[in-house]
Amino acid sequence: MYLQIIIAALSAVIIFLFCFIIVRLKTHKRLLGEQNSFHVNEIKAQRQKHSQELYAQIQLHSNALDVHNQKHVQELNEQRALHSKAIDVQRLKHSQALLSEDEKHKKYQEHVHSNFGRYVPYGERLLIKAFRRMFEVDEFKDFTIYSHLEFDSGKSFMQVDFLVVSPKGLFVVESKCWKGITYICTKEFDDLFKNAKNESYKKFGVGSSLDIRVFNAQACKTNEKTKEIEQILLSSYQNPFTQARKYSAELNDVLICEGVNRIKNVVVFNTYNDYEVLLNDNKLIYAEVDNMSSVTTNNGLESYFKKQPHTQTNTKQVVEYVDQRFNYLFKMDSSNYQKAPFDFFNRAESLVG
Repeated sequence: MYLQIIIAALSAVIIFLFCFIIVRLKTHKRLLGEQNSFHVNEIKAQRQKHSQELYAQIQLHSNALDVHNQKHVQELNEQRALHSKAIDVQRLKHSQALLSEDEKHKKYQEHVHSNFGRYVPYGERLLIKAFRRMFEVDEFKDFTIYSHLEFDSGKSFMQVDFLVVSPKGLFVVESKCWKGITYICTKEFDDLFKNAKNESYKKFGVGSSLDIRVFNAQACKTNEKTKEIEQILLSSYQNPFTQARKYSAELNDVLICEGVNRIKNVVVFNTYNDYEVLLNDNKLIYAEVDNMSSVTTNNGLESYFKKQPHTQTNTKQVVEYVDQRFNYLFKMDSSNYQKAPFDFFNRAESLVG
């Protein structure tokens, strides 16, 4: 009996303890859940606060960058404006300088045109007269002649005596007017000068061909007793064939137009009264130095151009190109060869032969 009561009491105690433990566990679990929920909410709040702080910092940084960029763009625009203004000032100064040079050249042109006989060298007047005669012939009506054409080759400043633009091509004309006798001799014929002073002979060098030399003699030294010529006194001039070939080669590099392939060159010796030119001891009329260079006189110039073959030269385009890019003293063509300043020859024929 007592044993059953004891067992029942123990069972009640055990059941009570079991229930108590279960209640405690549920209570603990509920408290843990509340703590976890609070902790999660706190973490969420912290994360949200941190995100807001980061966004605020990013926004501040972005605003700062925007301000910096705007300031930088403004500075760049100001610098560009200043640079553009400086460039405009330089361009204006350059344009004014070019205009000033053009105006100076134009005034010089007008001055020389008004004083043609005074400022144009005698030999060039002879050659201009020869060009003028050519325009009386229909074959030369499409020719255009420039005098004292100036250009910068990139290496040096050059001035061509005459540039002829024609359907037969372009020609650099080097004018020479040497008083006395000018001797042009081939290598096989240069024994003619065996009695010349060695130092004078060496000054001349070789022209545009290895087979030609040019000398000029204005006086001869004679033996007082026999009256025979003992020595030819030579004048030291630059070889005109070398000079003309150089001009045509340099001009060929800067005058870039359709149909212009190679510019030929011709040396023209002006003969008049005591001006004489001999080729291998014969009177010079016309001769080829090589396939690009020739020599003639002012009286043989028309015949020289008649012998030249026609080419594909676009004369109108070349003339426009030269007019726009080069300075020159005179421009002669079929429309103005009888007008000023070339009418000088109508008023002063006796002065030019």
